[in-house]
Amino acid sequence: MNVILVNPPYTLSSQDTNLHLPVQLYPPLGLAYIAGSIRKAGIEVSILDAPALNMSVSDVIAFVNDKKPDAVGFYVSSFSFAIAKRLAEGISAETFVGGPHIHHAPHSLTMIGADFGFRGDAERSFPHFLKTRDMSTPGLVWADDTGIVRANKPEPIKNLDALPLPARDLLPQQKYFSPLDPGRITTLITSRGCPYNCVFCALPTKRSYRKRSAKNVVDEFVLLAKQGIDYVEIQDDFFTLDMQRVRDMCVLLLERGIRIRWGCETRADYVDRPLLDLMKKAGCTNIKFGVESGSERVRNEVIKKYVSNEALFHGFYEAKKAGLKTIGYFVFGHPTETKEEMEQTLAFAKKLNPDYADFHLAMPIPGSDLFSIAVREGKLAPDFWARFMPDDTFPFYVPKGVTLDEMKSLQTKAYSSFYLTPQKIVSNLLSVRSPRDLKVKLRSGWLVLKEKILRA
Repeated sequence: MNVILVNPPYTLSSQDTNLHLPVQLYPPLGLAYIAGSIRKAGIEVSILDAPALNMSVSDVIAFVNDKKPDAVGFYVSSFSFAIAKRLAEGISAETFVGGPHIHHAPHSLTMIGADFGFRGDAERSFPHFLKTRDMSTPGLVWADDTGIVRANKPEPIKNLDALPLPARDLLPQQKYFSPLDPGRITTLITSRGCPYNCVFCALPTKRSYRKRSAKNVVDEFVLLAKQGIDYVEIQDDFFTLDMQRVRDMCVLLLERGIRIRWGCETRADYVDRPLLDLMKKAGCTNIKFGVESGSERVRNEVIKKYVSNEALFHGFYEAKKAGLKTIGYFVFGHPTETKEEMEQTLAFAKKLNPDYADFHLAMPIPGSDLFSIAVREGKLAPDFWARFMPDDTFPFYVPKGVTLDEMKSLQTKAYSSFYLTPQKIVSNLLSVRSPRDLKVKLRSGWLVLKEKILRA
């Protein structure tokens, strides 16, 4: 048996793929994990990363059909629904889909036109089904003879240490890049899930948390060092939830002489100065904090983030003192949020003064409480995402008393007033370490200017 796993293109266009240049391009870690498990099961597998190879949907269909695999699997998010549908229509082989959209909306399987889907962790269920055709496989989604979609309950993998490592050798490693580091990069997870339930979160694993041991993580770092990796983006949703585990990981990295740089994302109230100092010493170069709103009312009562302004100031301050670059995430347009509170968010971002900031507009994704609120309020049709096209206007949530134009104007103001200052421009130029780093930073700067400030 031969399986191809596809990371779909970002656009349906067959001509202008070169115009869709991302700020960063990370390897599809989820597909690499699944490929590792499929390969361990004795099944031949390959990965086609269309964004990395600059392939259009028609390119992917032609390539896959030419290879004549027995099965093709691809990732489906709400944003790529139409792309997944086009792939399922064009690919001759049996098709399988997975990802957050299928997890939360399994009934969309027939709308996409795929043969089967998987909810939740698929590292065990996918290869098991390929070999056995067991219709009781956990997480399996299929349509019965009457066309009714059936969905088995997924079983989260509790022991993450037991998973085969991602099959990174199947990926075009030289194609990936990050504005945070000029070196040879990859991604890694040390845990899955988050015990919190923020209003915008659509993670399949929300309210659950599973973690790898410190030793298991560091063993992977050792392997990545042998493969010549310079920088690892840790993609945990909540890296420092278990602070002692992070300490243990850092100590092991130091003891084993691993000199890979790395970055992570966590909450500002789950760090302290000794931990941050140790992380810096063990190779951490940057840390990302979700701030969301400058209003404590919005952040805690609406978003349910439950973190104070004081804790945020402390987290950013201590991270900077430890010598880490800081990145802050901010969002405009939460339910009941006023225009004044959105302005408060921008002012708060400037006071925190992270090295980098992302300003987003709230978007209701299936599986999130925000999506349920938007549907209940009549702001979004329940089947909106099944009709969404990649070139359509995104369905941002717009609270009462504010217009979408006002929110977009504030977002433009936020990016321009944050980045277009002499201090930020000089700081970014002084941080350039190589010609490759300069190229990535210029690309990132141009995209922010074009898409967020000039709105071209």
